[in-house]
Order: sequence, then C-alpha cells, then structure tokens
Amino acid sequence: MDNPCYSARFIPAFAHVLSTHEGYAPESLNKLKAIDPACRIPTAVANELAVRQVADTGDFDLGFKAARAMLLGRAGPLDYAMRSAATLRQAIEVGGRYIRSFSDVLNVRLDLQDSRAVVQLEFRVPMPRAIVDFTMSAWYANHIRAPLADVPGVECWFSHSRPLATDEYDRAFAPATLRFAAPAYGFVFDREYLHTPLASSDPDLHVVLCEHVAMTLAHLDSHQTLAAKVRDLAMNDLGRGNPTASGVAAQLRMSSRTLSRRLEREGTTFGTILDQLRRELALRYVGNHGDITFAEVGFRLGFAHVEAFHRAFKRWTGVTPLTYRRECQRN
Repeated sequence: MDNPCYSARFIPAFAHVLSTHEGYAPESLNKLKAIDPACRIPTAVANELAVRQVADTGDFDLGFKAARAMLLGRAGPLDYAMRSAATLRQAIEVGGRYIRSFSDVLNVRLDLQDSRAVVQLEFRVPMPRAIVDFTMSAWYANHIRAPLADVPGVECWFSHSRPLATDEYDRAFAPATLRFAAPAYGFVFDREYLHTPLASSDPDLHVVLCEHVAMTLAHLDSHQTLAAKVRDLAMNDLGRGNPTASGVAAQLRMSSRTLSRRLEREGTTFGTILDQLRRELALRYVGNHGDITFAEVGFRLGFAHVEAFHRAFKRWTGVTPLTYRRECQRN
C-alpha cells in the first residue's frame, strides 16, 4: 500500500489527554478535535503528530494516558467483534483478520511456541514510542487483561530496551510480567488458556459484527482517502512541474478551500503531503540512483533551483545530498 493509514478513532483519546496539559496550544488542540474520527489519516502524518505532541508537552507517557481514554468500542466495531467471540483464541484470530479496519501498518499474529501462545503485534514501519505504548496498552486493557485475569505467568513483551522509569508500564500492564528487549511486541501466556471462554460471548451478534467489519474492509479497498488521491495526483504533476493545491483541487472537481478543509479533517494539508512525497522520492533518487545528478533530482521534484533542493534535503535528513549518497554507497 503506497500511502498506509490509521483510523482516526484514536484521535479523540489523544485530544482528551492533551486538553489536560495547560501548556498545549489551544489552536493545536482545536485542529486535533476537528479531525473526523470516521476518516483515515496517513501513517506518516499520525506519527508526526504524536512526535510533535510529546515534544510540545514533554510528556513521554502520552501514549499510555491516551490508551486509558480509549475505552472498549472506541476503536470501532472490531472491538465488539472480538469481545463477542466464543473464546480468547477466536477473538485474537478475528483481531488479526480484520486489524486493517483500524490500521494498515499493524499485523496481529498468533504463534504457538511449545507450551506458549505468543500474540505478536507487528508494526510494519518504524513507530514513535507514543504510538507503540498506545497500541500495546489499549490492546492489553480491552482484549487481554480480563480473559487472563487469574492466569499465572502472563508476560508483556517489548522490543525496545527497558526505560529508566517503568511506573506507567507497571500501571498499564499489571498484573502481567514486563519483558524488555524481547523478540517482538506482544503478549505471552500458556497456550491452554487460548480456549478460555469469553464472558461477553454472543454467537449471533458475533456473526453480524464480523460481517460488518468485513464490509468495512471491502469499502476501504475500493475507496482511497482524499490524502491518498491528492498524493497520487501530486506525483503525476511532479513530472510536469511544480504541483499546486489549486491544480490538484481542479482535477478533483472541488475548490481549493474545500480541498483544504477536507484534508484538515484527515489531519493533513496539501503542503505536508507534497513535502512528504518529495522527501520519499529524494531519498530514493539520491540513495539508489548514483548516476542521477542532484540538479536532475531537484528538477524531477519540482524545485526551481538546485540550491532550493539542497536546502530541502538538509531539512529532511540533517545532511547534504552528497553525504547521504556516499553513506548509502558505503552501506
């Protein structure tokens, strides 16, 4: 998928936590609240938002706090489809089958290793800590803790190293054992407990909910987000010069103002989409095509002068195009 997305259903939880930070800019909070939870947000935009929010608040535990506001059902019908399953194993398998209704970059996989069951949450792209903390703790709170409440030896695995302070981890994952520098992100327990019946099981409702989520996925496969459409059109326009918001809006048969308003509801802007597209292409041209001059790269990306391209590349990567190319050649 060229432009993977998240469901924006997680946005209200982060907005709720950010509203408790006195130093967080009201204008930024209002923009966040204006995002339609029913839409989907490009992964790069959502990750950038999370990084910026942590930097603005100085709250490195933002993801855990947002997860506590992500009550059952706020992730959409998938939550209830899982909770209405007959057993814990069936719930996990439903989550893995339909996780794309919430995220294009998260895989949920059940592995059986000897006597253990390992529920792996695999992130297909690098994620900021706030998103990882949010995903892990929301999954544990809504789908793992209750069925395994009295089960001994439950572990929560984290691929990253142990942080200096683990108070929020202890709070989010109690009473499970925490294991850092683990082989994967996920949850581990004795495989016999996969057959634990769920108290909330409802076979008839489960069938209906799974059908609903499956239809949602089919709809997603046939409909791009507006941001994805804008990205595709901007990619085409790069070959003919410098893409503009007005030009893309005209191709979509809407006004520039409507385009801006609808992109804002998806948590992004035309300028952000174009900048991310140029960055991705620049890294590809500079790193993988040593025969293309930097002037040619700048021309292909719609920069009027090679100097403007050099400045943009330094802003994106912190190094010059020449340094980046040499580093790629060495590796």
